[in-house]
Amino acid sequence: RTPFLAVTVRAPQAQVEALESVKGDLEAASKAVGALTVAASDDAEATEAVVESFELGEAPAKRKKG
Repeated sequence: RTPFLAVTVRAPQAQVEALESVKGDLEAASKAVGALTVAASDDAEATEAVVESFELGEAPAKRKKG
């Protein structure tokens, strides 16, 4: 339940457009409240997308039982 304040995903150039097309779905599914950046990988031999960096927000307060 901890929100993501920022996420950067690096992917092979051939996958960037596909990831951009589902960016809204990824943001909703990941609890992202900040920027979700998709960029081409600097590695010409990369074959899959990877999370390059992320920043977590503050976890919601736990409810007291009882």
